[in-house]
Amino acid sequence: MKMALVTNGDSATQRRKIDAYNLSSFFDLVLIEGEFGIGKPDVKVYQFAMERLGYGPEDTWMIGVNYEWEVVAPNRLGITSVWVNPKNEEIPNGSQIRPDWIVESITEVVDLIRP
Repeated sequence: MKMALVTNGDSATQRRKIDAYNLSSFFDLVLIEGEFGIGKPDVKVYQFAMERLGYGPEDTWMIGVNYEWEVVAPNRLGITSVWVNPKNEEIPNGSQIRPDWIVESITEVVDLIRP
């Protein structure tokens, strides 16, 4: 399994965070809005990451805390969405799109992918 870290924000701030925790070593691709030129929820971000990793939407999961960026936009592309919802928030009113999975912690994702 290949993994990408896809984050919005300026390059310097995001690189500082990534370097502080040595996150690059865990990912095959690090895609930062400030370096790429566009960010989530623009579909080009998800498409670029999938293309670089050699996966299609049917083989891709998007995992994160932002409902619009990690659920709505990815689902429109056919990507499986995992909403990390530690505060047990309600799905936004009027949203027709539902996450494929809802977890309280990123560590719960391991249980979703374990055979």
